[in-house]
Amino acid sequence: MHIAIVEDNKDEQLKLQKYITDYCSKEQMSIEVSGYDDGIEIIDHYSGNYDLIYFDIEMPIMDGMTAAKKVRNFDKNVTIVFLTNYIQFASDG
Repeated sequence: MHIAIVEDNKDEQLKLQKYITDYCSKEQMSIEVSGYDDGIEIIDHYSGNYDLIYFDIEMPIMDGMTAAKKVRNFDKNVTIVFLTNYIQFASDG
């Protein structure tokens, strides 16, 4: 399984990556996790090779909602999860 984490806060990105790798190790699941600091980074390099993408909603250059819409234009099958601390963004996700 190939997972992307798109999160501008490096500490939060690494924390989520650790949770994912710890869980998958315990469950004996083979994974590869890639990290991106902004939505524009994943869009510029996206080739449809992810099974799951975690998007932070608020990022400085391209927010997660915009990036997710762009990903959906050429990959209808990838699972997308939005990360936010703001309730007002939850319904948009």
